[in-house]
Amino acid sequence: MPAAPSNNPNSKNPLRGAVEIIPDRLYYCALKSPPTNHKILLRNRKQEKVPVKCFSVDEELVYWNFFLDFGPLNLGQLYRFTVLLNSL
Repeated sequence: MPAAPSNNPNSKNPLRGAVEIIPDRLYYCALKSPPTNHKILLRNRKQEKVPVKCFSVDEELVYWNFFLDFGPLNLGQLYRFTVLLNSL
């Protein structure tokens, strides 16, 4: 099972409940606001503390709906997201 941040509701870790996409490299976590502490450390599978880089696409990717839909971003926005992700 992947080592992901604790899902304990009493935890002060802003990444609690994050979903591991690429083992020890990429996690997804929906936050209400950006983390205030920019020096977040996470333990990897070897129990080493590694720094975490957080980023948000809220200001960069715009959702353009078609009529009354609420589906995913269009392919242009998806491409912009992959370019941003690859630049990290």
